[in-house]
Amino acid sequence: MIAAKLGKMITAGTAMLFMAGCASPSTSLSIADNISENQARDRSYQNSELAAFMVGQFALKNGDLAVAADAFTIALAQNQDNPYLLNLAFQTQYFSGDIEAASDLAARIERSDDHIMLSGEPAAALAAMEQDWEALYVLARHMVADGQSHHTGTIMAAWALAAQGQGDAGLVMLDSMDQFLNDYQSQTRLSQQALMAEYIGNAELAVAYALDLLEQENLDQNIVIDMAGILLRNGNADDGMLWINRLGLSFPRARMLADIESGISPLLKSPDVINMISTGIVTSQIDPMQHSYQPISLARLYLAAYLDRNNDYAKYLIAESYIEAGLIDDGVAMLSLIPDHSVWYPEARMNMAVALRSESGQASLALTVINDLLDDYPENPLIWAEKALTAQRNQHHAEAEKAFTKAMSLGLNNGRMLYYLAIAQADQGKDDLAETSFRQSIKQAPFNAYSLNYFGYWLIEKNRGFEEAKAYIQQAVDKQPENGAFVDSLGWVYFKMGDYQNALIYLERAAMLIPDDPVITDHLGDVYWALERQTEAMHEWRRALIFAPDAELEKHIQTKINRTLADE
Repeated sequence: MIAAKLGKMITAGTAMLFMAGCASPSTSLSIADNISENQARDRSYQNSELAAFMVGQFALKNGDLAVAADAFTIALAQNQDNPYLLNLAFQTQYFSGDIEAASDLAARIERSDDHIMLSGEPAAALAAMEQDWEALYVLARHMVADGQSHHTGTIMAAWALAAQGQGDAGLVMLDSMDQFLNDYQSQTRLSQQALMAEYIGNAELAVAYALDLLEQENLDQNIVIDMAGILLRNGNADDGMLWINRLGLSFPRARMLADIESGISPLLKSPDVINMISTGIVTSQIDPMQHSYQPISLARLYLAAYLDRNNDYAKYLIAESYIEAGLIDDGVAMLSLIPDHSVWYPEARMNMAVALRSESGQASLALTVINDLLDDYPENPLIWAEKALTAQRNQHHAEAEKAFTKAMSLGLNNGRMLYYLAIAQADQGKDDLAETSFRQSIKQAPFNAYSLNYFGYWLIEKNRGFEEAKAYIQQAVDKQPENGAFVDSLGWVYFKMGDYQNALIYLERAAMLIPDDPVITDHLGDVYWALERQTEAMHEWRRALIFAPDAELEKHIQTKINRTLADE
């Protein structure tokens, strides 16, 4: 997933922001640790520079860039010549997507004869929005000389030339994007040159660039859409539709093809310069060869969305970066901005459901989102799979089984689906069906350690096939030796087989890997009891109760504790 590449850029970005500027106020940081989240949001700090600064630092530590930007701007208003505050205010405004405020702060920094990283980017975006191509070219050329802004500056400068009738010079400038890549042709460079060649009227060159790019492996899906658009607009409609049909299942391919046939597809209309600058900026952030620093990628995605408010891919990536950082509400809010006519709408809604079901108490809302999406795309197997997973999270096992079966009937018949189907069947007590599904899952996907472990543990709980169960679980542990749940399963099967010494070895290791798991802790107590180490057994069982087990396990543990106390 692309979001995984961008990573937890919000929380990661705070570390860079802490280090930026003139000094590191470690004393203030320690004070900021004691500020509550409510204090960070109620703006009661607006009359105190120190309080505002501390609130800003607290917000940074929690990845809340919008609150940090507001707080540092308030602190700066009361100490306008402080270069450290200027730096923090600029970066938090830029990283939180307020391009105009960031541009104003960057101008103040430049007037003070200081220079900070990325300071030219917001101003260049404003020049582009005003279609002041000469100013954009000057600003972008300065960015090219900045190592952190080289690719963004190159894209902007090249398009500034093209917009002034110097497209050939713009194409040459784009070549410099790959100058340090040892003859590798980056997705960013080829896609931008294809779009620029089309813009200046060289259809043959545009198609050649597009076809070269489409031959690359691991191509970003948004680039496939852009290049298909070039083929569609320049006499290669069959190839363009072929590539649309090769998009992932999450895209509304049938609707996209129908729109192309009827002549209403937005892909049939050439994008303008601003659209292409925005597209280039996004592409440069997900290009595997560009290595953009993660927090800066978030700022650039906001920059792209500011330039082109219809760039739904930028919104999608921003939302995913929020979700990866654990800021679920912000991510869901951003995903909700993607309209239902967008090609990114189905995937945005599916990811919204995934994010919601990860939140306590939101699984029901996630199911509503998925059901609404199925009304529009009833034949999409990925959506049925998400419905099944969401129903499973809601403990609706029969509904999950039906949805998994539907997804598989629509073509998503693989080891992963069989694994989840088996769990849904097992949770309903359909043991024969569950066993068949587990075995088919392992046959189709023998590399799936989770399926191996789950089936092995399921066999243990059924008190049969211990040797077979041990073999499956051992394979899972061999694949993921640091997975505490798998190690626990291996210890538990040894316990069930009466080999308490081996059980102790693995269960103590599992408890070290996941020290606060109530099931593992309970198992460790059981093996201590079997080894007649009653004091240690009681200690582990009592610890297990602290770790909030479910009601059934809690009752089971308490029964063992009461029995032991009665025997004493």
